[in-house]
Amino acid sequence: MNLIDRYLAEVERRLPVRKRADVIAELRSSLNDALERKATGSATEEDIVAVLRELGPPAAVAASYNPAPQHLIGPAWFPIFKIVTKICLLGYAIALVVQFAIHLFVAQRGDSLRGIVGGTVESVVWTIGVIVLSFHLLERLNVPLNLPVREWDPRRLPEPAPPGDRVSLLETIVSFIISAVFLVFLVRIGRSTGLPEVAFLPILNEVFRETMNWFYAAALANLAYYALLLWHTRKTAFTRLASLAAGAVGAWACLRIALGLQVRQSDLVAAGLPPAIALIAITSVFITALGIFAIAIWDAAQGLSRGGKSTADTTSALPTC
Repeated sequence: MNLIDRYLAEVERRLPVRKRADVIAELRSSLNDALERKATGSATEEDIVAVLRELGPPAAVAASYNPAPQHLIGPAWFPIFKIVTKICLLGYAIALVVQFAIHLFVAQRGDSLRGIVGGTVESVVWTIGVIVLSFHLLERLNVPLNLPVREWDPRRLPEPAPPGDRVSLLETIVSFIISAVFLVFLVRIGRSTGLPEVAFLPILNEVFRETMNWFYAAALANLAYYALLLWHTRKTAFTRLASLAAGAVGAWACLRIALGLQVRQSDLVAAGLPPAIALIAITSVFITALGIFAIAIWDAAQGLSRGGKSTADTTSALPTC
């Protein structure tokens, strides 16, 4: 993708949705006109860089289309606010995963996990509130942002994320919370009463408890994956490998359940479970394990293929005017 497309993508993602199409069309036309005036023939990379420098950084251009102060935190302070918020969210996510791991695998206790989740969520809400209020005061008090000024270089514009690699911050946070709640649910049924003690179900209880640690590991791997997404804000090769690892652990946990059921199939039938139901249950868990792992591999393969294509696009020829 050439510099102009990357520049416009950076401007577009900072604009209100209702304005994007008109503003980007206007900017593209202005850039093409400027290149026609500057270049005598085909536009070189230096010509494009010069025109983009004259126009200014994407954040400043996007802000010029929203002159009214309708924000809590303005464009000058927002990049720092975003970094601070991401660091805090990642720190809480790592702390939550570590606390879960200690309680599950070291202390062998699951009774306090609900308290850990509740305390973490409360702390996150308070922390984000304090951060927003602090940066809002810095904005309204016109505190100068004394950072070293570095010349803006269009060549450092990032490649826009393909549609399949874009990540919703809200969706990622919700998924992280759901994974944490699911882990608490596993602990509740695994450390206390387990499955109901009726007929053949004690055998299922035994199989379930033998594989609980693998399910805990799968849930923790998912938490770590969503924590990485919170930091990167897009799917990368690293986050896809983390997703693949989480999928592999989840698939292995399901496979352990299926193997445990297969080993005890005769005991289940003797305890009153119909043979057909036992076979369907074992087959279903096997298929679930294969499906989880296949989906994780497919997602990783799709991401790597898109990454290779994007790399090839960056080396394509520059547009002519």
